[in-house]
Amino acid sequence: MSYPTPSTLLCAREDMEEKFSEYGIVGCLDDDADGTEDAGDGDTTAFVLQCLKHGTNRVLIRAGNRYSLTELSLSSIAGEWATLFAIRWACKRRGNPCPKSLEDECAEAEEMLKEIQKGNLSLPDAATIASGLPSWTNVRADPNYPYGKVRVIAPESDPEPPGHAQRTDVGADYFPYR
Repeated sequence: MSYPTPSTLLCAREDMEEKFSEYGIVGCLDDDADGTEDAGDGDTTAFVLQCLKHGTNRVLIRAGNRYSLTELSLSSIAGEWATLFAIRWACKRRGNPCPKSLEDECAEAEEMLKEIQKGNLSLPDAATIASGLPSWTNVRADPNYPYGKVRVIAPESDPEPPGHAQRTDVGADYFPYR
């Protein structure tokens, strides 16, 4: 199984320990109550990485359509939410309940992420993928092209670059169609 590089995660183990304490994380990973991390028969690093991936994915499910992963990784609140979800997943791994305060914070984060997904809220320290404003594209059908006859007339279209590739009519820059 391949794991993502740590640069694609929105939180780190240190964030989990800062929020929930090192002893709290060890308690979640200690299967035989001897005070050391066990996390079943596997590697604890792999399990913690699974927790971090889970927390990151929970944020990406709701906010990934409006923000790029780069912007989310720079956002402090997105990292905090991913950390909360990672800790909750670690706590519930053996069917144990989470602390009430952690459940309340996760519920609040989930509500805010739902509002972000709907477009009612935005992250204060992250730029959205698209502007959110309506855009237009002027096109013309050029029979000289065997494939992709519809071409974008760039000088007359929306100046903001689209989020996808377009076939542009290079001649429109030099010979206007008016």
